[in-house]
Amino acid sequence: MRRITSIASALLIAALLGGTSGSFAEDDIAGRVGDYGDQGRLTVEGTAAFPAATIVEALRKNFNVLVAAHPLAPLGDYLSTIKQKTLAGYRHEGFADVTAGVRVDQKTGRIVVTVKEGLRFTADDVIIETGEQIDVPRFIERLTSPYPPENATPRSFQTRDGKAKARWYNKDGEEVELKDPIWLRGKPAHFDRPAMSKFRRKISRAFSDFGYPFATFEVDLIAVPIAKTADLLVKINQLGPRAVANQIIITGNTRDSDEEIIDYLDVQPGTVITHRECDRISQELWRSGRFLKFKVTPVKSQVRQNTVDLQIELTDFSKAPKLTEQLSREEQTLLKLRDWLADSGNWEGDLVVRAQYKGALVEVILSPLYGLLFSVAMEDDGGISTIISSRLVGAYSTSRREKLTGKAGRVHAMANLTFSALDPASGKTVNTMVGMGIESLKADEDVPPFKLSLSLDPAAFIGMANWDGVEYAFSDGKMTATSETGGRCVVDVRTGHLLEYKHVGNEEKGDSASGYAVFEKGAFDAKVREIETTARDYKETFDLRRPVSSLLAFLCQEPLLAKACKLKPEQRHGLDVMCKIIDKGVLQPIDDIVTSGILKSKADNFDIPDDHSDLAAAAAANPLAIFAPIVLPYCSKLFPYDSWPWTIGREATLVVAGKSQYTGAVLGKLYSGQENGPLCFYCTARLLEMINPP
Repeated sequence: MRRITSIASALLIAALLGGTSGSFAEDDIAGRVGDYGDQGRLTVEGTAAFPAATIVEALRKNFNVLVAAHPLAPLGDYLSTIKQKTLAGYRHEGFADVTAGVRVDQKTGRIVVTVKEGLRFTADDVIIETGEQIDVPRFIERLTSPYPPENATPRSFQTRDGKAKARWYNKDGEEVELKDPIWLRGKPAHFDRPAMSKFRRKISRAFSDFGYPFATFEVDLIAVPIAKTADLLVKINQLGPRAVANQIIITGNTRDSDEEIIDYLDVQPGTVITHRECDRISQELWRSGRFLKFKVTPVKSQVRQNTVDLQIELTDFSKAPKLTEQLSREEQTLLKLRDWLADSGNWEGDLVVRAQYKGALVEVILSPLYGLLFSVAMEDDGGISTIISSRLVGAYSTSRREKLTGKAGRVHAMANLTFSALDPASGKTVNTMVGMGIESLKADEDVPPFKLSLSLDPAAFIGMANWDGVEYAFSDGKMTATSETGGRCVVDVRTGHLLEYKHVGNEEKGDSASGYAVFEKGAFDAKVREIETTARDYKETFDLRRPVSSLLAFLCQEPLLAKACKLKPEQRHGLDVMCKIIDKGVLQPIDDIVTSGILKSKADNFDIPDDHSDLAAAAAANPLAIFAPIVLPYCSKLFPYDSWPWTIGREATLVVAGKSQYTGAVLGKLYSGQENGPLCFYCTARLLEMINPP
């Protein structure tokens, strides 16, 4: 990991300072890719359904094409990969009979892809071939209808016409959207190999929903040229044993007996173990608050042939009582608090947290409907505020009287809070994680502009009832928890409504923070208006043409951030140098990538399905390998082709991906080049250290 970090740092320097001296050209080596690997040499002809430029761009971003484009790789393999990926993209878009040819045009020095598209097929019927006993019409309905995601359970309600309808909820009580049908009639049929693998995986789960987790089957698409449609063929070889539990095998339980767990879960031998039943059992275990971990799976019985056992693997939460024991009054009230907090619709306004920590005044306002606001103020160094909402994304510096703001536009803002129990033996009781972010929306996406997601582990709230130094008292329908430092939490016993929360830190235990939380109606909008009014005359530093550059420059110049990071004077000077470098426009390639992310019409999209099966071994050895398909396309976007930063960035990514067969030769030649400077030599040496560790 140290070596990965070192080369990443070196590459960042290379990205900032740049370099244009060529590394080498290998087109003089017979049969090698050489300069034909320059993605600017690709040309596509014969297209009608998609603009040629769209197909070229898809090929330029494809990981397999970029790997095959290595200057030292065989040219024949590169041409073959371009052909395969072009065909895969067309087949994914419904062109079953597409053909393509790839050739090198010696006169123009370009690689030309010639396409004959053929007919485009849309999804139509589902055909089930079987001699087994299965409800075929209902199974076809399962494949052609929206279905709930994993770990979701239904709750029924009555419609106006008196019919029962199911809504699906995750373990946190949030309603979840149904997933698109496996076979989406009227849409382009996917004939590509990755799509067929997904069909098999999803159909396997559908069999599990019907109680046949071990069914064996074949999947194929049957094109009907006269109608320009395609049928999904599912040929069932064997349904296998129906998942009727022969026995229930429970492991890891030390507090509760097998019988107590089975009674609590209301599952017995003879129960049909569908995928949905496993989800129900998992949710029951989670909501009980008695377990840190659990896994529920049907397995083939080792005792009786053609039967199924239900296997439940558990890790007890030592702070929780037995399943057969009633929860204490404190534990029951805290679980009600958990349920009340988990449903933000219960909140009487926005959640406002105000705290003081080491001379800083911190304010966090979380609105379930509108967004998240974070503000820090120091007596000596001014303050900084950040807003992430459906309407506005911005940062404001009071000390510099500058702001970095932009209208949210077509974005989806997100905030999530995870509160989970930990093994008391670890020395900690709970783990809290907060996340926030923004993502651009496609033109046809219809989602709420802001989403708050809360994942609150019931075990964590049961554990709170046993915290050291906390006393509980009940009076007038309220539970009051008081800490030894004077902290206070008041909860309505009947509803779980949080009435009051105050935290007082314990200096002796390294906790110097103090503060409180309240719910205030309109707090988020009021604070946003206050900040915007105060910052009306602030200098606007956001440049739509240079979004990354303007953001980094804003952060580098913020004294409060430098103080919070405890930067030394020489480190602060380094930030000043960084700002000057940014002002020179060295990050413009990155800015261009971001600003070009405006989504094109969906009708023009040409997607080459991902096929990264060959990365599995590399990812097992180095988890960073999974990011290689994301990083590699940007090497060509950020650096000139065949420059030393391009070469090092590309080779570093290939090393991480476990594809370094040419790296030694490339870096050896780069390292011996007289035209390259010391920074190139440093980055090259670090990368050589990665592939030849001492």
